[in-house]
Amino acid sequence: MLYLALQRKIAVFISFFVIFVSNCMEFSQFVGNNSLYNIKSIRLGGVNIAAWMLLILLMSIFTSPFKISETKDKQPLFHKYGKNMVLVNVMATIVGFIGLLFNDNGIRTVPGYMSSYFGVIYSSLFIPITIFCGLVYVTSYEKGKLSFIYSALQATLLASAVQICFSFIFGYYGRYGGVDTLLTSTLYFLLPLLLLVSDDSIVFKPFTIIITVAGTILTLFFNTNGKEILTVAIVIAFLIGRLLKDKKLSSKVLAICIVGGIFIVIPVALSYLVQNSIIFRSKYVQSIGMMNVFDKNWLINLPGSPRARVEELRDVAIELVGKPWFLFTGKGYLGSIIDHTNYFSTLTSNVGLFSDIEWTHGIYYNLHELSSNILMFGFIGIVYSASLIKTIRQKKINNGWIIVGAYWFLLLFGYSFTLCTFGTTAYLIGLMDRNLIDE
Repeated sequence: MLYLALQRKIAVFISFFVIFVSNCMEFSQFVGNNSLYNIKSIRLGGVNIAAWMLLILLMSIFTSPFKISETKDKQPLFHKYGKNMVLVNVMATIVGFIGLLFNDNGIRTVPGYMSSYFGVIYSSLFIPITIFCGLVYVTSYEKGKLSFIYSALQATLLASAVQICFSFIFGYYGRYGGVDTLLTSTLYFLLPLLLLVSDDSIVFKPFTIIITVAGTILTLFFNTNGKEILTVAIVIAFLIGRLLKDKKLSSKVLAICIVGGIFIVIPVALSYLVQNSIIFRSKYVQSIGMMNVFDKNWLINLPGSPRARVEELRDVAIELVGKPWFLFTGKGYLGSIIDHTNYFSTLTSNVGLFSDIEWTHGIYYNLHELSSNILMFGFIGIVYSASLIKTIRQKKINNGWIIVGAYWFLLLFGYSFTLCTFGTTAYLIGLMDRNLIDE
């Protein structure tokens, strides 16, 4: 990658960066070993190698004129949403620093708060800025080279499926919640979405479908979580909808067969998974509990994990309403909440919800999914997300990777470094009109 950056072969650089980083093991609690050695974890001067590579990439890019206006004309959606994503994160950086300055919620009493703040800047701002600038360079100077990046995205997701299958065959396990889980990167959250990328950027389609389905089944059995169940449900719904919209009679018949098969296969599969997979049974019970929303005791009866997410949302709402000056911008990076609803104080153990430091100080800044985005970006973030969804529905974007990228941005932004690397690239690539790309 160093060689490629110095040679200004930016498209190929981004391709290898995605491949090398996205399949790294990231969280020691999932691996069962505190010592992890990969491009993401090995540090030079306190900064990991991947960050140094991105810095070198930026320096290489800016040795040539930056043709942002030309990109605006060629790829308007990529320019609009890519630029705005960068601006929203710049705003989050500034607002977060102001919160630190005024010691909001006593955040400066948390040990290592500055290193945590810079860590979020690295994963949520530096990566998107660098990849956005890299893709602007590619559209300006490396016409026809974007196909490398399409291939890298597919190869990286396939590699995730291979990791899962390899771990299953050879017995490589980590630990999560006291249960053995297959050793794999967090990229498996996005794996089922590969089935929705149906455009010409996908090669080896039969093999891709087989290995993706195999990896997805194994993760449902060994590594399932709420995100994975939601992803699989969305993929099935999209596939059925896509077949029903097709004018061919055979497609409609296939859709009806799939629906019929679901009613036959899913009960059997659910019964098997619930009986034989501890982690799936736990997540399945949680999912069923989430659906009983009209029950007057719904919140009280919710299992621990979904209950914690609902309480997070309530705490975020109370926090922002109580500090209305944050409603518009959110609280930015390292924005925090306290236990306004007194739910977390009733728990006898952390149960993996927050870090020990957050738990000890009663200041929570590593929230989950929707709560994290609302707290971080506020009303501006909601408007940006709503505009993105509206554009995807109305513009009929002819790039299948937008589904993967938009899903990552809306539900998994800020979750992890490896997901951010892959998600940012898929998102920005997906915003490009493939008809305008000179292959």
